[in-house]
Amino acid sequence: MPELTRRSLILGMSLLPLPLHAAGGKSAEAAAALPHPEGDVILTVTGALPRRNSAEGAVFDRAMLKAMGEVEFTSGTPWSGQPQRFRGPSLHSLVTTLGLSDGNFTARAVNDYSIPVPVSEGVPGGPILAMEIDGQVLSLRERGPLWLIYPFDEVPAYRSEVSYIRSIWQLTRLEWQSPSAEGQAG
Repeated sequence: MPELTRRSLILGMSLLPLPLHAAGGKSAEAAAALPHPEGDVILTVTGALPRRNSAEGAVFDRAMLKAMGEVEFTSGTPWSGQPQRFRGPSLHSLVTTLGLSDGNFTARAVNDYSIPVPVSEGVPGGPILAMEIDGQVLSLRERGPLWLIYPFDEVPAYRSEVSYIRSIWQLTRLEWQSPSAEGQAG
């Protein structure tokens, strides 16, 4: 395991989920900017985000995503012949880091495939943004850089067509729409 440096510890602490006030407003800390990536950006989240680090919204490199804390589970999928071990930050951690509580994402892959994913899917024990399968970093050829994947074997309710469709690989972008923006679009 790499040695923790003061810098990586501070980065990790800056990505910790921040509480919201009971009245529903965001605390001053939650509105603070996210740190900036130092490596290659592998995830861009756009929209009027409460927490951001770019003009577009929020951009993350691999180290920033890892600093959110990683979740690991083993599960079979409709696309593999055997169970695989998936590892990456949870969607819950990302949603919490960004200060989101509702709305929808449009999850977009490298090839422009897109699928709507409600922010409400970001629950503890829910889907993760897998960066590794069986200990191997996901490359673009191997469904990377990110794969939104559900723990199908751990939560039988996720063995559904809806969850299968939302399991988007080669994920690079999440476009967030707040509920008020969604109402205006219609």
